[in-house]
Amino acid sequence: MLAVLTLALLETGAHFYFKDRAPAQSEWQALKPRVAALAQPGDLVVVAPNWGEPMARLALGDELMPLSMVARAGDDGFSRVIELGVLGQSRSEFSTWPSLRHEHFGKFEIFVRKNPRWEQVRFEALEHVDAQSLSVALIRNGIEEGCPFTNSATMTSGNLGGDPTAPKERFNCSGGGIHWVGITIIDDEQYRPRRCLWAPPSHVGDVLLRFRQVAFGKRLVGHAGAPWLMVRDGVGPAVKLLATTVKGAIGAVAAKDTDGWVRFEWNTEALQNTVLDLDLRLPAITGEQRFCFALEAR
Repeated sequence: MLAVLTLALLETGAHFYFKDRAPAQSEWQALKPRVAALAQPGDLVVVAPNWGEPMARLALGDELMPLSMVARAGDDGFSRVIELGVLGQSRSEFSTWPSLRHEHFGKFEIFVRKNPRWEQVRFEALEHVDAQSLSVALIRNGIEEGCPFTNSATMTSGNLGGDPTAPKERFNCSGGGIHWVGITIIDDEQYRPRRCLWAPPSHVGDVLLRFRQVAFGKRLVGHAGAPWLMVRDGVGPAVKLLATTVKGAIGAVAAKDTDGWVRFEWNTEALQNTVLDLDLRLPAITGEQRFCFALEAR
């Protein structure tokens, strides 16, 4: 009798011990076919809590959790989200999105939610960083000096606490060092990855980015910031970004180091359903300052 009671107590203890443990990699791998069956093209897959995302991405792969989504600029550009909760956790930023499906799968709680305020993205700047869609110039004494594009530059990285990775596809501007324009990933104030267009201002003149043939909607939605670990002390000046077309000014934003990863919007209802070149100008500053942004037309 005592042996039976002891075994029962051990089984009960083991149940409570293992039920509150994070899923093993084998359990994440077993989840992949279920997520793949639920996912539609363009769905955002997230994990609650955040620290579970590396395990999830290792198991689910780039097809379900591509880097462009893991290091997304924001959440509201996605029409649906698949939330994978473990240990009873959920993501508060999606709690108001209506649930389309809710189920349990082993240790996982799966929600499929719909974005109630979703708008079609007509233009995404990060998808048009090439010599055909974008030109970059340094304006010195009123004269535009082109920053040549290359797809074979030497990739560099500042490592921990240094500048983000400089990709092989980029525009190289006068001054060298951080003065290039291209896609990279920075850390925000919560040390989350943010994929963005690196475009630091210059101390010798304005930097001009011209996106060709942008399909405008009702608004331009952007995010901007700098690598938090590098700039969190807030000693640098604010970086300004000005937007114009041949029709006139659209808007401006000023991002300070200590602002973190900021979201901004510009009204473009007057340009809706038109296709125009979009000029983004970064006025010259004193010294060096980092800056990275993402921009969408909706």
